Amino acid sequence: MFNKLVIVAQLLDYDDLVIKYAESLSVLGFKEYIIVKNLVARTDRKIEVAEGTRIYESSDYLNKIGIKTEIIEVDDIPIKEINDLATKDEKDSLILVGGRSTSLAKRIFEQDFAYNLIQNPAKPIIVMRVKEGKDNSLFSIPREGFNLDGRILFATDFSDNSYNAFDYVEKLVEKGAKNITLMHVQDVSVISPYLDYKLPEFNKIDSRRLYKMKDRLESRGKTNIDIVLDVGRPFKVITNYISKHNVELLVMGRQGKGFMKDLFIGSTSNNVAMRADCSVLLVPKKER
Repeated sequence: MFNKLVIVAQLLDYDDLVIKYAESLSVLGFKEYIIVKNLVARTDRKIEVAEGTRIYESSDYLNKIGIKTEIIEVDDIPIKEINDLATKDEKDSLILVGGRSTSLAKRIFEQDFAYNLIQNPAKPIIVMRVKEGKDNSLFSIPREGFNLDGRILFATDFSDNSYNAFDYVEKLVEKGAKNITLMHVQDVSVISPYLDYKLPEFNKIDSRRLYKMKDRLESRGKTNIDIVLDVGRPFKVITNYISKHNVELLVMGRQGKGFMKDLFIGSTSNNVAMRADCSVLLVPKKER
Protein backbone atom coordinates (compact mmCIF):
# COMPACT_ATOMS: atom_id res chain seq x y z
CA MET A 1 0.00 0.00 0.00
CA PHE A 2 2.96 2.32 0.67
CA ASN A 3 5.26 1.43 -2.20
CA LYS A 4 5.78 4.43 -4.49
CA LEU A 5 5.43 8.13 -3.64
CA VAL A 6 5.08 10.73 -6.41
CA ILE A 7 6.14 14.13 -5.04
CA VAL A 8 5.06 17.33 -6.78
CA ALA A 9 7.61 20.18 -6.59
CA GLN A 10 5.97 23.23 -8.15
CA LEU A 11 8.89 25.70 -8.02
CA LEU A 12 7.08 27.52 -5.23
CA ASP A 13 8.33 28.99 -1.98
CA TYR A 14 7.14 25.96 -0.01
CA ASP A 15 8.85 23.26 -2.11
CA ASP A 16 11.38 22.63 0.66
CA LEU A 17 8.53 21.94 3.08
CA VAL A 18 7.07 19.37 0.69
CA ILE A 19 10.44 17.65 0.30
CA LYS A 20 10.94 17.62 4.08
CA TYR A 21 7.47 16.10 4.54
CA ALA A 22 8.31 13.47 1.90
CA GLU A 23 11.44 12.52 3.83
CA SER A 24 9.36 12.06 6.99
CA LEU A 25 7.00 9.68 5.15
CA SER A 26 9.87 7.21 4.76
CA VAL A 27 8.75 5.67 8.09
CA LEU A 28 5.83 4.13 6.18
CA GLY A 29 8.21 1.91 4.22
CA PHE A 30 8.10 3.42 0.74
CA LYS A 31 10.46 1.72 -1.72
CA GLU A 32 10.47 4.37 -4.45
CA TYR A 33 10.15 8.16 -4.68
CA ILE A 34 9.59 10.12 -7.87
CA ILE A 35 10.06 13.89 -7.55
CA VAL A 36 8.23 15.73 -10.34
CA LYS A 37 9.99 19.09 -10.62
CA ASN A 38 8.45 21.99 -12.50
CA LEU A 39 10.83 23.84 -14.82
CA VAL A 40 8.61 26.89 -15.30
CA ALA A 41 7.69 29.25 -12.47
CA ARG A 42 4.84 31.72 -12.68
CA THR A 43 6.27 35.23 -12.67
CA ASP A 44 4.46 36.06 -9.42
CA ARG A 45 5.70 32.94 -7.67
CA LYS A 46 9.40 32.76 -8.49
CA ILE A 47 11.82 31.61 -5.83
CA GLU A 48 15.56 31.85 -5.62
CA VAL A 49 17.33 28.96 -7.34
CA ALA A 50 19.24 28.19 -4.15
CA GLU A 51 15.98 27.26 -2.41
CA GLY A 52 15.42 24.46 -4.89
CA THR A 53 18.73 22.72 -4.20
CA ARG A 54 17.17 20.72 -1.35
CA ILE A 55 15.45 18.60 -3.99
CA TYR A 56 18.78 17.22 -5.17
CA GLU A 57 20.21 16.94 -1.66
CA SER A 58 17.09 15.08 -0.58
CA SER A 59 17.34 12.75 -3.57
CA ASP A 60 20.90 11.83 -2.56
CA TYR A 61 19.84 11.30 1.06
CA LEU A 62 16.85 9.12 0.16
CA ASN A 63 18.92 6.95 -2.16
CA LYS A 64 21.49 6.47 0.60
CA ILE A 65 18.85 5.21 3.06
CA GLY A 66 17.56 2.70 0.52
CA ILE A 67 14.66 4.50 -1.16
CA LYS A 68 15.11 4.56 -4.93
CA THR A 69 14.61 8.22 -5.85
CA GLU A 70 14.31 9.79 -9.28
CA ILE A 71 13.84 13.43 -10.32
CA ILE A 72 11.73 14.08 -13.42
CA GLU A 73 11.69 17.61 -14.84
CA VAL A 74 8.55 18.75 -16.65
CA ASP A 75 7.03 21.95 -18.03
CA ASP A 76 4.00 23.22 -16.13
CA ILE A 77 3.31 19.93 -14.27
CA PRO A 78 0.56 18.29 -16.34
CA ILE A 79 -1.98 16.44 -14.19
CA LYS A 80 -2.18 13.51 -16.60
CA GLU A 81 1.56 12.92 -16.40
CA ILE A 82 1.47 12.86 -12.60
CA ASN A 83 -1.40 10.38 -12.61
CA ASP A 84 0.43 8.26 -15.20
CA LEU A 85 3.56 8.19 -13.04
CA ALA A 86 1.50 7.15 -10.01
CA THR A 87 -0.21 4.30 -11.86
CA LYS A 88 2.82 3.07 -13.82
CA ASP A 89 3.80 -0.56 -13.11
CA GLU A 90 0.58 -1.00 -11.08
CA LYS A 91 2.44 -0.34 -7.85
CA ASP A 92 0.67 0.83 -4.68
CA SER A 93 1.27 4.55 -4.92
CA LEU A 94 0.47 7.86 -3.28
CA ILE A 95 0.83 11.41 -4.57
CA LEU A 96 2.17 14.20 -2.32
CA VAL A 97 1.48 17.86 -3.06
CA GLY A 98 1.58 21.04 -0.99
CA GLY A 99 -1.45 23.29 -0.67
CA ARG A 100 -2.34 26.45 1.21
CA SER A 101 -5.77 26.74 2.81
CA THR A 102 -8.15 28.54 0.46
CA SER A 103 -11.65 29.97 0.03
CA LEU A 104 -14.28 29.92 -2.72
CA ALA A 105 -12.96 33.15 -4.26
CA LYS A 106 -9.41 31.82 -4.30
CA ARG A 107 -10.62 28.53 -5.77
CA ILE A 108 -11.98 30.46 -8.73
CA PHE A 109 -9.23 33.02 -9.28
CA GLU A 110 -6.07 31.88 -7.53
CA GLN A 111 -6.30 28.15 -7.07
CA ASP A 112 -3.30 26.11 -5.96
CA PHE A 113 -2.35 23.25 -8.25
CA ALA A 114 -3.18 20.80 -5.44
CA TYR A 115 -6.87 21.55 -5.72
CA ASN A 116 -6.93 20.91 -9.44
CA LEU A 117 -5.13 17.62 -8.87
CA ILE A 118 -7.65 16.29 -6.34
CA GLN A 119 -10.62 16.65 -8.70
CA ASN A 120 -10.02 13.34 -10.48
CA PRO A 121 -7.13 11.59 -8.76
CA ALA A 122 -5.76 8.31 -10.07
CA LYS A 123 -4.29 7.40 -6.68
CA PRO A 124 -4.61 8.57 -3.07
CA ILE A 125 -3.28 12.09 -2.55
CA ILE A 126 -1.71 13.67 0.52
CA VAL A 127 -2.27 17.43 0.52
CA MET A 128 0.38 18.77 2.88
CA ARG A 129 -1.07 21.84 4.56
CA VAL A 130 0.99 25.01 4.16
CA LYS A 131 0.38 27.84 6.64
CA GLU A 132 1.81 31.34 6.96
CA GLY A 133 3.10 32.62 10.31
CA LYS A 134 2.79 36.14 11.71
CA ASP A 135 6.26 36.91 10.37
CA ASN A 136 5.15 35.74 6.88
CA SER A 137 7.28 32.61 7.14
CA LEU A 138 5.76 29.38 5.82
CA PHE A 139 5.43 26.12 7.72
CA SER A 140 3.78 22.76 7.22
CA ILE A 141 1.29 20.99 9.47
CA PRO A 142 2.76 19.25 11.26
CA ARG A 143 5.85 21.46 11.33
CA GLU A 144 8.34 18.60 11.58
CA GLY A 145 6.66 16.41 8.99
CA PHE A 146 4.66 13.21 9.33
CA ASN A 147 4.82 11.67 12.79
CA LEU A 148 3.41 8.28 13.81
CA ASP A 149 2.76 9.69 17.29
CA GLY A 150 0.57 12.51 15.95
CA ARG A 151 -3.24 12.54 16.02
CA ILE A 152 -4.83 11.00 12.90
CA LEU A 153 -8.53 11.62 12.25
CA PHE A 154 -10.59 9.30 10.08
CA ALA A 155 -13.92 10.87 9.10
CA THR A 156 -16.39 8.39 7.61
CA ASP A 157 -19.86 8.43 6.09
CA PHE A 158 -19.83 4.59 5.89
CA SER A 159 -19.92 4.60 2.08
CA ASP A 160 -18.00 2.00 0.08
CA ASN A 161 -15.41 4.63 -0.73
CA SER A 162 -15.05 5.48 2.94
CA TYR A 163 -14.28 1.85 3.74
CA ASN A 164 -11.65 1.94 1.00
CA ALA A 165 -10.07 4.89 2.81
CA PHE A 166 -10.27 2.97 6.10
CA ASP A 167 -7.87 0.40 4.61
CA TYR A 168 -5.22 3.13 4.73
CA VAL A 169 -5.95 3.82 8.39
CA GLU A 170 -5.44 0.13 9.11
CA LYS A 171 -2.12 0.21 7.30
CA LEU A 172 -1.05 3.31 9.25
CA VAL A 173 -1.77 1.46 12.50
CA GLU A 174 0.26 -1.51 11.24
CA LYS A 175 3.14 0.90 10.62
CA GLY A 176 2.92 2.20 14.19
CA ALA A 177 0.41 5.08 14.29
CA LYS A 178 -0.36 5.68 17.97
CA ASN A 179 -3.39 7.99 18.13
CA ILE A 180 -6.50 7.55 15.98
CA THR A 181 -9.90 9.24 16.12
CA LEU A 182 -12.84 7.62 14.30
CA MET A 183 -15.57 10.14 13.51
CA HIS A 184 -19.02 10.12 11.96
CA VAL A 185 -21.21 13.20 11.70
CA GLN A 186 -24.98 12.90 11.33
CA ASP A 187 -25.63 15.52 8.65
CA VAL A 188 -28.24 17.90 10.06
CA SER A 189 -29.08 19.14 6.57
CA VAL A 190 -30.22 15.63 5.66
CA ILE A 191 -31.86 14.63 8.94
CA SER A 192 -33.71 17.78 10.01
CA PRO A 193 -36.53 18.37 10.31
CA TYR A 194 -38.26 15.30 8.89
CA LEU A 195 -35.99 12.57 10.29
CA ASP A 196 -35.18 14.03 13.70
CA TYR A 197 -37.25 11.34 15.39
CA LYS A 198 -34.99 8.65 13.90
CA LEU A 199 -31.75 10.17 15.19
CA PRO A 200 -31.48 7.81 18.23
CA GLU A 201 -31.82 4.85 15.86
CA PHE A 202 -29.22 6.26 13.47
CA ASN A 203 -26.82 6.88 16.37
CA LYS A 204 -27.22 3.33 17.63
CA ILE A 205 -26.47 1.83 14.21
CA ASP A 206 -23.53 4.11 13.50
CA SER A 207 -22.04 3.66 16.96
CA ARG A 208 -21.87 -0.07 16.30
CA ARG A 209 -20.15 0.59 13.00
CA LEU A 210 -17.53 2.81 14.63
CA TYR A 211 -16.81 0.25 17.35
CA LYS A 212 -16.39 -2.47 14.72
CA MET A 213 -13.79 -0.25 13.07
CA LYS A 214 -12.14 0.24 16.45
CA ASP A 215 -11.92 -3.53 16.90
CA ARG A 216 -10.34 -3.92 13.47
CA LEU A 217 -7.70 -1.31 14.25
CA GLU A 218 -6.89 -2.83 17.63
CA SER A 219 -6.26 -6.14 15.88
CA ARG A 220 -3.71 -4.40 13.64
CA GLY A 221 -1.53 -2.85 16.33
CA LYS A 222 -1.26 -1.13 19.68
CA THR A 223 -2.92 2.26 19.35
CA ASN A 224 -5.10 4.71 21.28
CA ILE A 225 -8.50 5.07 19.62
CA ASP A 226 -11.16 7.70 20.29
CA ILE A 227 -14.67 7.58 18.85
CA VAL A 228 -16.66 10.71 18.00
CA LEU A 229 -20.32 10.54 16.93
CA ASP A 230 -21.78 14.01 16.44
CA VAL A 231 -24.65 15.86 14.78
CA GLY A 232 -24.21 18.97 12.63
CA ARG A 233 -22.76 20.07 9.34
CA PRO A 234 -19.89 17.65 8.58
CA PHE A 235 -17.47 20.31 7.30
CA LYS A 236 -17.82 22.46 10.43
CA VAL A 237 -17.72 19.55 12.88
CA ILE A 238 -14.63 18.05 11.25
CA THR A 239 -12.68 21.30 10.95
CA ASN A 240 -13.55 22.36 14.51
CA TYR A 241 -12.34 19.02 15.85
CA ILE A 242 -9.11 19.32 13.86
CA SER A 243 -8.39 22.76 15.33
CA LYS A 244 -9.27 21.86 18.93
CA HIS A 245 -7.41 18.54 19.06
CA ASN A 246 -4.27 19.35 17.05
CA VAL A 247 -4.97 16.77 14.37
CA GLU A 248 -1.95 16.29 12.11
CA LEU A 249 -3.48 14.12 9.37
CA LEU A 250 -7.08 13.67 8.22
CA VAL A 251 -7.98 10.57 6.18
CA MET A 252 -11.14 10.66 4.04
CA GLY A 253 -12.66 9.01 1.00
CA ARG A 254 -12.88 11.14 -2.12
CA GLN A 255 -15.54 10.73 -4.80
CA GLY A 256 -14.86 12.97 -7.77
CA LYS A 257 -17.76 15.05 -9.09
CA GLY A 258 -15.88 17.14 -11.61
CA PHE A 259 -14.36 20.55 -11.02
CA MET A 260 -17.33 22.85 -11.64
CA LYS A 261 -19.82 20.80 -9.61
CA ASP A 262 -17.41 20.53 -6.69
CA LEU A 263 -16.57 24.22 -6.96
CA PHE A 264 -20.07 25.56 -6.42
CA ILE A 265 -21.92 22.68 -4.73
CA GLY A 266 -18.93 21.33 -2.91
CA SER A 267 -18.17 18.06 -1.16
CA THR A 268 -17.11 17.54 2.43
CA SER A 269 -13.78 15.99 1.42
CA ASN A 270 -13.05 18.76 -1.09
CA ASN A 271 -13.89 21.58 1.31
CA VAL A 272 -11.92 20.05 4.15
CA ALA A 273 -8.90 19.40 1.91
CA MET A 274 -8.89 23.07 0.94
CA ARG A 275 -9.49 24.67 4.33
CA ALA A 276 -8.64 22.38 7.26
CA ASP A 277 -5.70 23.19 9.55
CA CYS A 278 -4.00 19.86 8.93
CA SER A 279 -2.63 17.73 6.14
CA VAL A 280 -5.18 15.53 4.37
CA LEU A 281 -5.01 12.07 2.80
CA LEU A 282 -7.78 11.71 0.20
CA VAL A 283 -8.51 8.23 -1.14
CA PRO A 284 -10.38 8.10 -4.47
CA LYS A 285 -13.37 5.88 -5.10
CA LYS A 286 -11.55 3.62 -7.49
CA GLU A 287 -7.81 3.30 -7.94
CA ARG A 288 -7.26 3.05 -11.65
